[in-house]
Amino acid sequence: MTNEMKRMKIRCTKSGRVSAKSLNVVALPPKKRKRKRAEGFKVTWRKRDRNGNIIPQHVRKNRSVKPSSSRELPRVEELHADDIPQEVPNLDQRLQILRDLLSSVNVPAPTEVDETPTMSAWTQRQLAAQKKFRAAMPELLNCKLAAETVVEHCCQQCKAADAVVRCLDCVPSGTQFLCPACDTKVHKKHVFHDREAMIYGFFKPIPPTSSVMIDQSGQHQLAEQVCVLPIPAPLQVCSCGTDQDFTIVPGKQTVLVTINDTGQIVNIVLFSGPYNLCLPVVCCPVCEYKWTPGINDLLGCKYWPATTSCQLLFKFDVFTSFEEMKLASPALSQQAFLRMLEHRSLSTGRMGSICRDNFHRAFREFAFCNFKKDDLCQVEPFKCPACTPDMLAISADGNRKHYRFKKSKGTGEPSLFDGLFIAQDAKVSAFVDQIRSQMTVRTGPDVCGPATFTAARETSQKSRAKVDEEGLEIAVCRHGILLQGLNHYRGEIYAYPLFLQKELAETANVTFFCMDITCRYWPYMEKMAEKLPELQPLTEMKPFLSVMHAKAHTGKCEVRWGGRNQEGAGNTIGEEVEQVNSFLSRGALATKYMTKSGRADMITVLAMGWNRRKVESLDKTLAKRFVKTTQRADLEAANLLNLKQELNISQEDTEQWVEDVKKWAATEIDTMIYSLRRKKHDLYRHNGMKYYITQQLMLFCSFPNIYFNLTDSNKTRQRKRRRLTEAKKKLQERIMQYNDDAAFEERIDIDVACSLSEDLILPWDVQGDVVSLRLKRRLFDQVMLVRRLEEERLIIVKEMTQHCHYLRKALDKLNHLLHHMDEDIKNHMSSAKITEEGYRGLQCCLLHKRHLLQKKLSTVTSTYALVDTSSSFTLPLDEGNEEGEEKEEEESEEDDS
Repeated sequence: MTNEMKRMKIRCTKSGRVSAKSLNVVALPPKKRKRKRAEGFKVTWRKRDRNGNIIPQHVRKNRSVKPSSSRELPRVEELHADDIPQEVPNLDQRLQILRDLLSSVNVPAPTEVDETPTMSAWTQRQLAAQKKFRAAMPELLNCKLAAETVVEHCCQQCKAADAVVRCLDCVPSGTQFLCPACDTKVHKKHVFHDREAMIYGFFKPIPPTSSVMIDQSGQHQLAEQVCVLPIPAPLQVCSCGTDQDFTIVPGKQTVLVTINDTGQIVNIVLFSGPYNLCLPVVCCPVCEYKWTPGINDLLGCKYWPATTSCQLLFKFDVFTSFEEMKLASPALSQQAFLRMLEHRSLSTGRMGSICRDNFHRAFREFAFCNFKKDDLCQVEPFKCPACTPDMLAISADGNRKHYRFKKSKGTGEPSLFDGLFIAQDAKVSAFVDQIRSQMTVRTGPDVCGPATFTAARETSQKSRAKVDEEGLEIAVCRHGILLQGLNHYRGEIYAYPLFLQKELAETANVTFFCMDITCRYWPYMEKMAEKLPELQPLTEMKPFLSVMHAKAHTGKCEVRWGGRNQEGAGNTIGEEVEQVNSFLSRGALATKYMTKSGRADMITVLAMGWNRRKVESLDKTLAKRFVKTTQRADLEAANLLNLKQELNISQEDTEQWVEDVKKWAATEIDTMIYSLRRKKHDLYRHNGMKYYITQQLMLFCSFPNIYFNLTDSNKTRQRKRRRLTEAKKKLQERIMQYNDDAAFEERIDIDVACSLSEDLILPWDVQGDVVSLRLKRRLFDQVMLVRRLEEERLIIVKEMTQHCHYLRKALDKLNHLLHHMDEDIKNHMSSAKITEEGYRGLQCCLLHKRHLLQKKLSTVTSTYALVDTSSSFTLPLDEGNEEGEEKEEEESEEDDS
């Protein structure tokens, strides 16, 4: 920077504007100002009133209104000097004038309006409730304070001694206040009741291991007592018979964590937390045999042992409540849940904390055992009943929010649900290595016209961030039911959805494969299918570009790959995976700190819970979708008719316009030109920068290796130029094919097109044809929408039929399985892994499952029957199942009764 530039910068900074001299422009001569007279200054005195305000000497006329000669001027009265106000009122005077004005006007008193006309009914109810609460707040406060008063009561059990304990859970039985003896007698069996001592002048919460005793001085004091875990004792523990007086003594200590449902009249849920109890030991007075409850006894009372020594027990309702809360709020952490239980324990007088690791491990084991039981009952958690056996569409997408930090290493043990929902990492890694061995390495994101998609890559390196799994790739059906997933380790590369597509194609008959980058993925898949024969069945599927993501692609890409334009796709959106990702992303707030196996198990549990809720409401979802589709189909058909009348075209013209748009979308000339321009720009930008850096280093340094770098740059540029030449030859061939079929006015200049000039205007980009193309595209979109809605009705009816068939087949499987189990039990036969007692329990589980299936089938049938009462809507059923239908209807009627 020269000194002149510095001075110019300083002048601009100080003055805040740029001078004409600094910009080298000719400045206009300054206006001549009248010189002030050196002598004879004229002094004018201005009059002021007694308050100091200036008195105006002249009345300014309105110059904005000019008189018109064509109209009569209004008569203006002349102002005399006496009429001009001599004083301007100040603020106090103006306020006084305003007060006088307000006092002189008689304003009627406002009438009280109870309801505002613009106020909604909900607002009125809320205001009324708030008003009632404010009126009743003093009474509520006084009553709340009075409820804390300790009043002397007589024992409601024996009616003799004074009460020293108040039980909050014995209210329905009428024995709320108890004496020490009755308290010990009553709560020896009810150890989970919350009690409060009344001996200190206030209600003090006490744990079940404390009782009120009378000491030697006659005063009431708290003393420790032993509480036994409530487990029913067997009728006979030894060969001495059942008429012996067995004694129950406390055994090994344990901690029970539970959530009590203590309400009998009203449903009140209390988070009870941990209890310090003892396992019961039944002793025979004759042979001195001791019986201790085992694992089967604990599980029979719905106690889940967290350790093999049974030092920590969990009630089943703790795990089921935690699972339901995770489904309602996936971001809830188990640490927050356990803190809530611990806080409840402290508020009721119990002390102790819950081990986080034991709870996490016990919950996973409990969920896995439930899955194994459902698996034996023929339950398929990751299968859509409406998409079996013919699945219309699968939507796949990645979720980068489901990463996990490396610092949570864990023990290295595999997941309990290994390979159930999330595919095994070794299997996925082997597939990715096989794919990469058959392809040329090409880094960088893919493009669609001028748009660049960062998530579309063929290859990618592992992230350098402090994470292990970088995300999750999942696939769902068009009803939002999760099918399968896998872990990301190299970003969202094409090999991950290709693996899911291959795995799901082997288990279901899929028609469409939906993605948000289908235009780039599908050519990649076809290229891989040519090299790997086992991927050839994937080419039988049809590509489907998600409807919402298609708006980010080019117009031709949307017409060619968009879901609205795929014949047979119906009203499929292709964005169903986004809804599931919004659910799983909230759960990622907690799973990113878990171990590898813990994260996989928790995601699988959430996925099974999500699918369970979807399947339960599937019949209502399909029924609502059918009704809405029918209504919208009629509306869009009317809109299409109005559009034809507006454009004044016939049905033949409509078909011709649709074909014109399809032909326009099939031409790839502009796409090839976009690609060539980008490659040419990247070529000169990349190599030009390298050359500049090389020259600068050669000037200031003396590195011998710099010439090798320059040579490498020249070789790279030569290889890229050769590829550009080959691409231009392909472009020239495409243009020649287009010119052969096009009219003379619509031909493309080959030389101008191959020169990649920015001035090139393609025939469909001419301003005169843009309007017609927009009109054709508008009509094309409306026609495609009407056709897809008409297809959707047939698709939904087919899905309803498949749903009913799926339930009936599941019911037939259960009946067949129960028949064989009855014979096995009669012959005292069982599986090698299941004992005879377990086999009988499995039979009860199958009976329960069959009852639920019969009830579900009855509900689904009644829901689908109410969708449309016209004769045009019927569920096509098999003719051979008519007798089974009548039998199932009779059974469903018996169940309902």
